[in-house]
Amino acid sequence: PVLSTLTRNISSDTVHAWSVALLVAHLYLHDYFFVVSATNKLTGGLSLGAAVLASALLASRLDSPHVDAFAQVVLSMEVFVLSPYVRRALKRGLSRIAHTGVTVALVLLCAAAIAPLSA
Repeated sequence: PVLSTLTRNISSDTVHAWSVALLVAHLYLHDYFFVVSATNKLTGGLSLGAAVLASALLASRLDSPHVDAFAQVVLSMEVFVLSPYVRRALKRGLSRIAHTGVTVALVLLCAAAIAPLSA
């Protein structure tokens, strides 16, 4: 219920612009060394907050806000919170070639999932 009223009085263009800005901030502030070793940088937390806020803003604009918004928020938690830990474990446990293969497979999987939406 909170997500459905979060951006009710804000135009869609503004929500999308803020989401893009927050996701660019996520890319800029992300702690890319976390995959190699644990760090205690403030920018990692700021990056995570920006990504989750962008996801919440986008989820608030969905047509059927209850189930779809829940799925959007859960997916964003998996991608932004859990994925770095999984990638870190993969990098430590597998060779560099296997880690690169997993990365390429994930990119192709995402592209295949998004392709029907743009058609």
